Amino acid sequence: MFYILVYDIPTDNNGTKRRNAIYNLCVKHGYHVQNSVFEFDTDFGTMSKIKHTIEKIIDPACDSVRVYRLKKRTDENVDIIGKRESIESNDSCIIF
Repeated sequence: MFYILVYDIPTDNNGTKRRNAIYNLCVKHGYHVQNSVFEFDTDFGTMSKIKHTIEKIIDPACDSVRVYRLKKRTDENVDIIGKRESIESNDSCIIF
């Protein structure tokens, strides 16, 4: 399964700590594509664990994290405008 995770966390002192914790978690499992955007090519169980950990980190009163699911990342469902970087996915396709 292919996931896109985006987060919006305030830049105050406590927000910075939470944002760094989310970043460090996501960079271990996914591909950092923009400031607060990650792509993941992983199974449902792993993503469930990531989301559960994020729920423990964030302050739901002021932080926002969204996870979008795609069955598979293809050139038909992802348009990229500008800089392209590629990584290998679990399905042997290329993520740009």
